[in-house]
Amino acid sequence: MLQKTINPDMKVVLLDKHDFYNGKEKWLKNLNYDKFEAHRLQNWALVQGKYYYVKQQRVLNEQVGEALAKKMWLPTSHNILGIKNGQVVNMSENFKEQGKVYCNPSQIFSYSDIDKLQLFKRILKPDNYEKLENDILKMYAIDIYMRQMDRADVNILLEKNNDGYKLAPLYDYTSSMAGNYYKTYYNGINDIELNKANMDKVFNMYPRLRVYLDMLSRVDLEKIVNDICDEYRLINTEDIKEYYKEEQEKSVNLVKSII
Repeated sequence: MLQKTINPDMKVVLLDKHDFYNGKEKWLKNLNYDKFEAHRLQNWALVQGKYYYVKQQRVLNEQVGEALAKKMWLPTSHNILGIKNGQVVNMSENFKEQGKVYCNPSQIFSYSDIDKLQLFKRILKPDNYEKLENDILKMYAIDIYMRQMDRADVNILLEKNNDGYKLAPLYDYTSSMAGNYYKTYYNGINDIELNKANMDKVFNMYPRLRVYLDMLSRVDLEKIVNDICDEYRLINTEDIKEYYKEEQEKSVNLVKSII
């Protein structure tokens, strides 16, 4: 779909094979990676002193996800567009800082713990928990709206600080807005069944989630996509316009059915 958007005036990064991971050990340190994540290094590129994770699937979804996160005042990875082997790719800038500790929810609690959000409430100070809960609910809202299918434990990072934990910048919006959606929103903290009866119970426990979903249902997705195309001087083709028009309709219908 994006091949038709390419034109000589595009403001994108031209990637070369020499930009990508070359086996040097310092990449692990600079990216704040551990040895268990090393298999992903081949997707990283170093451009003008910054590290980027490069993807070729559903490229505009990453840009849309970042825009929605910013509208919700939620920390998010920064994305730019590039060209690799003649294909438009997304480049997510590394946000991990050296010296800081990051972890997934399952590294704090067991995989078998069903509601990790409530477990955080037990171990964190009230102010720290309130901020974390608020950001996680915003993440839930964005994921439900975008019909995210891959907010697995490995796609949620928490940053450890003196007060406890905070949500690290959100990333990986690729597996979303892809047609149908599951009846359950799976993530690494809670699994939420997306039906009216269950969502009423969830809203009783977390009323702000309803507010955030309602806010997202009113977002002008067409304008967001237009702005992205204008920023990078992409040709906003009829295919792109129609795709995101249909996906927004599905998202809004889903949100209306549960709030």
